[in-house]
Amino acid sequence: MPMSDLNSLTLNTALNEAVEWLTAAEYAQAIARCEDLLSSYPEAVRVLSVRARALQAMGEVARAAQDYARVLEIM
Repeated sequence: MPMSDLNSLTLNTALNEAVEWLTAAEYAQAIARCEDLLSSYPEAVRVLSVRARALQAMGEVARAAQDYARVLEIM
C-alpha cells in the first residue's frame, strides 16, 4: 500500500495489518508496513517489536537486534 494510503489508516489499524502479514509469514510486507509506520512514529515500541520479529524470521538477526535494542532505549 502506498504511503499516501497509510495516512488514512490509524496507527493501530496499520500495525494490525503488519501483524497479520507477520503471522502469514509475509515478512517482507510486514517489514515494509512497519517501516512506513516508523517514518511517522519513530518511537513506536510495538512497531519496532513487530519489525524485529519479522527481521528475525527472515534471518536478519543483526537488524532485529538493533530494533530490540532501540525498544529497550525507548522504554
